Amino acid sequence: MKPSGKLKIIVVTGSSGGHIFPALSFLEKLKAKEGDRVETLLILPNKEINPSLIPQGINVRYIDVFYFKEKLRLDSYTFACLAGLFKGFLKSFSIISSFRPDVVVGFGSLASVPVVLIAWFLRIKTMIHEQNVLCGKANKLLSVFADKIAISFPETKRYLGNKAGRAIVTGNPIRSDLKVVSAKEAREFLGLEKDKFTVLVMGGSQGSRNINFAFLEALSGLPDNNQLQVIHLTGTQDYPAISQGYQGLGVKAKTIVFLNKMQYAYSAADLAVCRAGAITIAELVFFGLPAILIPYPFVYKHQFFNARTLESRQAAIILDDNQFLTNRLRTTMDILLKDRPKIGSMQQAYADIKSRDASLAMVEELRGLII
Repeated sequence: MKPSGKLKIIVVTGSSGGHIFPALSFLEKLKAKEGDRVETLLILPNKEINPSLIPQGINVRYIDVFYFKEKLRLDSYTFACLAGLFKGFLKSFSIISSFRPDVVVGFGSLASVPVVLIAWFLRIKTMIHEQNVLCGKANKLLSVFADKIAISFPETKRYLGNKAGRAIVTGNPIRSDLKVVSAKEAREFLGLEKDKFTVLVMGGSQGSRNINFAFLEALSGLPDNNQLQVIHLTGTQDYPAISQGYQGLGVKAKTIVFLNKMQYAYSAADLAVCRAGAITIAELVFFGLPAILIPYPFVYKHQFFNARTLESRQAAIILDDNQFLTNRLRTTMDILLKDRPKIGSMQQAYADIKSRDASLAMVEELRGLII
């Protein structure tokens, strides 16, 4: 990379898991590849960050971030946000001037905006990473200024217009502890039967009430539901009701509020029923797991376009999160349970999806900015 001296990298990201986990994966890979030759600084928004998410030994600074309302009005809230944004730019300038990075890497969210723009203004090389098919507002703005745009899906290029020439398909960095294990080992770890068709149900890190109860109701009316067993990540709020619901159905289920060792859930499952967040899609691709995807219906349809990347390759089926979800979920699962070759072809479809070590790909692209 750098001819002499340490390479200094700033990484900036938002507070949600969808932003922070790819950033941490990238930092881990960068350190593994470059060792003591690199010095890093992670910048986070000064709001509700769970300290346990940040590994020890990472140098962290915080900036204030204020989120505007969808419809701007000339009121006290808007002026407070503008003042906060100005403060964020000043803090970003101070951090960058003090640290003097060679490259700034942004992983989206409003927190990235002042840091990347200040870096651009100071003629420091910049790279941004977009986790979803559709760019978020922050990355849509920053794509105008970034030297490189790392994207998770090739489909993103069509939405970048004349900026597509600076885009590189790296994939979405996932946690290094996610390793494929045998279905036998995974099912033993979770206390499940070794030969039963296994469904993984999850609604994101907080769980999804719609998915939780729609799946349970669909299962209650599913013919021969004793053919399958379930791994259900419920989230905190719905755990008691969902656990009790399975007892009433007589279906073998492992209900869990949250699972840190997700490699066991993915490796044990034959089918996933889940949302279509960027991290979830990346992990489904990594494990080659057929899925029924139920995109979160809000936030600019990001999840719908993510889901389409798997549906278009026949690796997944999309269901809308609406009043018909329970019936459509029951019908779809019934079809899949009766047509096991269909599950096999969905799994085989992943062979056509190029899976890269996204963190390593980003490190290599970063090297190209320095040379």
